[in-house]
Amino acid sequence: MSDLPVFISAPYHLLGPCELMKSHNPAVVESSGVRGLCEVVKFRDTEYIVEKPVSSQTWYYRFKLHYDGTMKGLNDHCLCRQEYEPEKVIQRYCPSCSMWFDIGCLREHVLPPIASDIPPDNVVGKILTMPILRGKLGPSANSWRISGSGAMVHKAMWWNKARRPARDWKEQLGASFIQYAQNNTFTRFRCPQDGCPMII
Repeated sequence: MSDLPVFISAPYHLLGPCELMKSHNPAVVESSGVRGLCEVVKFRDTEYIVEKPVSSQTWYYRFKLHYDGTMKGLNDHCLCRQEYEPEKVIQRYCPSCSMWFDIGCLREHVLPPIASDIPPDNVVGKILTMPILRGKLGPSANSWRISGSGAMVHKAMWWNKARRPARDWKEQLGASFIQYAQNNTFTRFRCPQDGCPMII
């Protein structure tokens, strides 16, 4: 018997392949079934900047399972008020509204392509103008797609504002993120919240 928090992989439709649920329900675990320690990180899915990107291979949790079987920590997102499902949707973040929106719910708010004067080889320029996004972005984004691009875009913006890029900026942003930014073009949307002027 253990009084330590127990992480339960429950068959709820919201949970991704490496997502667990935290529970304080006591459990008995056979020692023969334990292979070793595993790092499990807490993922606050309302935020757009996380300390360490959550990859598709990171064990994480965001919900808690209570004694009565209810899930706690549910966060409504978007206009549809649905939970974020990393394996099913792509979302965009509005820094002004502090909200994530499903791409599928933004179809009515799509903007015409914006002409860009950024040369194709200027990856820093592309990162500075790319939207903050997360979710089902494909294998090339696996190292950061669960938590999203917010931390990397924010770092690039801070370096640009300070006019002092870090010497190891490529290592800090990560090769897969830089490649994703370089190889993709992004449809723009008007933020759907009334009165918000942001383009996301």
